[in-house]
Amino acid sequence: MQDGVNELNGNSQKLVDGGNKLKDGADSLSDGVEKLYNGSQELADGFSMFNEEAIQALADYLGDDLGVILDRMQAVQEAGKAYRSFAGIPQDMDGNVKFIVKTDAITTED
Repeated sequence: MQDGVNELNGNSQKLVDGGNKLKDGADSLSDGVEKLYNGSQELADGFSMFNEEAIQALADYLGDDLGVILDRMQAVQEAGKAYRSFAGIPQDMDGNVKFIVKTDAITTED
């Protein structure tokens, strides 16, 4: 019995050390969760600002034309998928064409 008590006494420090590591890990986890929460709040605020200052401003500027513009862009994309050659290629060959269009800058007057 004395041997068992000695062994228990000798291992009690390992139990204390393990408890301390567990506490330290819990503290680190708590700090990480707080950073994650703060980061998610910052991200949500950023998305809200982006929506208000960019998306809504663009939607307000374009008004009812936004749907028409998006429909036209989608139609151009679909037509572009079928467009395989600028000068013509044999039917059994694959090809693709890319057009680059340079326009003047679009500005808004405040």
